[in-house]
Amino acid sequence: MTHEPLATGITEKFKGFINYGSVSLAIGQDISDAGQAILSAGVDGAGQFVEHSFSITYNDGSVDYFTGKVFSYTKNPGAANSIVGSTVAVEINTTIVNVP
Repeated sequence: MTHEPLATGITEKFKGFINYGSVSLAIGQDISDAGQAILSAGVDGAGQFVEHSFSITYNDGSVDYFTGKVFSYTKNPGAANSIVGSTVAVEINTTIVNVP
């Protein structure tokens, strides 16, 4: 964000709003999984304003922690040689803490 006062004619620079972005999670669908039920409920009327805590573990063992809100939870039918999956869109509301 910038401001240009007429008195000095110098462009002053300021930090603006912070947007931590979003993440799209591709998961194998399991309708009996409690965590997926919570994600699905996050987009309907009852859970639409609920802040969730997320933990994403990577293949190298590192983990990302953050909080956010679920904005969509869609079912992906897949192809003949793949499993039925879901895609979850999460808007992140905190800094991402990475633990190696």
